[in-house]
Order: sequence, then structure tokens, then C-alpha cells
Amino acid sequence: MVGGALRVASTLGLVLLPALLSAGNDEAKDALAPPVRTLCKEVAECRPSCDGVDADEDRRVYAPVAHFPGSFTAPRAQEAIVSLFPCGEAFTERQAGLTALLRKSPSGWTTVTTIEDAVTQDECRLVESTGRQLLVCQVSVGPQQGIVTAALCVLSASEGRLVNTCPLRVTDVTASGCFPDASGQGARHTWAADIKSWTPATVAGSPGARVEVSLASVSVPAGENMDPACDRAIQRLQKATPEVVSLDLAFDGPALSLIPASRRVAARFPWIFDTP
Repeated sequence: MVGGALRVASTLGLVLLPALLSAGNDEAKDALAPPVRTLCKEVAECRPSCDGVDADEDRRVYAPVAHFPGSFTAPRAQEAIVSLFPCGEAFTERQAGLTALLRKSPSGWTTVTTIEDAVTQDECRLVESTGRQLLVCQVSVGPQQGIVTAALCVLSASEGRLVNTCPLRVTDVTASGCFPDASGQGARHTWAADIKSWTPATVAGSPGARVEVSLASVSVPAGENMDPACDRAIQRLQKATPEVVSLDLAFDGPALSLIPASRRVAARFPWIFDTP
């Protein structure tokens, strides 16, 4: 998704729900997993895929883009997290979608809570911490004015709510200009950076994640954004060999954060990393 807008159209439906598109429309609806059917009935009008459905702001039609069965609020709870996204919209606008926590009881599936955000099936993995499951997702937002932000985020359920936090954000400004760090003081930089991959890992004896970030950065004297010095720096950046840094994050309950050694690595590049 980096560098372009992903649209929820027939191609996305083909990637995520291949079995549904080979069936007739009624059969396809019946083939949806029970929690997805429940969300579609309770919250939004939706189809098994966006095939042949145009964007309509007055009457949005959604399609499922992710479904994760699990136990998110307590051990052995029968639950699921489901994401829907409106047909015809660009996925750069994630808040146009919705993500829900659903729970199964003897009477069937019900929607517990929703948030205005969306994730796709291939962005997230289930991770267990303190006896319940969480979703760890590598997501991307943008480009917005040429800037792309990649992030590692945690979607957890707490007290009947879904909570989405992003303990690691990596900003990429390739060819967009030269910028100071958050303090706004001193030299500027232009840089390219992206999360290459992440894997679940045991970190300092706790469940966690190991992230590899590819980055290249060129310093630029103080000045205006796209001045001659910045132009020269961008040309140097295009020829630079990226460095790959490895960062470890550990869970403390549902909260994921960089361990101290990795926080020191990220602190070398405050203009690239946002680590709240």
C-alpha cells in the first residue's frame, strides 16, 4: 500500500474472499462467516465483495476485508474482530471503514463495539499476551502531500471497547522535501524509510515483536524546504544505500513498547521515528 491508493474493488475481493466470488450472490452471502454476517445485518449494508458496486456517499455499501476469530477479552471467549470497508473508496482513508468486536453466546453472534478504522487480512497477525489475544498490524497511511507513514499497531479489546494504539511509526518523505526534526531547530533532513517486516518474538522474557526498518537519511543545512541545498540532498538520497535497523518491542499486558536498547536506536533518527 505504500506509495499508492488501494481501492476496495473486485480485485480486493478476489484476494481476500476467493471462494465467495465463484458462487451466486445468495449463496455467497450464506458463505460469509457467521460473525461477518452478523455485523453486516446489525451495522452496515454489505456484500461479499465490491464486484460491480460503485462508490455512493449517500448509500454506502461495505465489503469485508478482514476476519480474525480469537479470544480477545478473556481466555476461551468465542469472539471475532471483523473489518468492513466501503466499496469504491481509497484505502488511504482508513477511517472510512469500520472494525468491530463480535462475541458468540448461546443465542448467537452479537456486535459488542465498533471503531471507525479498518485493517486488511494480510496486515495483521494474532499474538497472545496474558491469556488473551491481540492483533498486531503493520499498516500504512498515505501518501498525503507525498508523505507516507508506516506503523506497527496493536488492536486490543478492553472493557467492551476496541483500542487501537501504534507504538512505532516510521515516516517516509522521499522526494517530498527537506524537514527539521520535531524540535524545528538546526539542520534539516531528507530521508527514505519503511518497515520491511516484523515477526512475533520473545523479547526480554515477554511476548513481543521484532521489526526491521530500512532507512537512508541525508542531512541538509538550515534553509527553506525545496531550496538548492535540498535538491542536492534529494539527489544524494536517491544514490544512498539503505541501512537496516532491528527494533525490539515487548508487551506489558496489552501495551506494546520499544525496549530501552531499541528506543536508543530510534533516538538516533528523531525525524524518522515516532515512538510515543
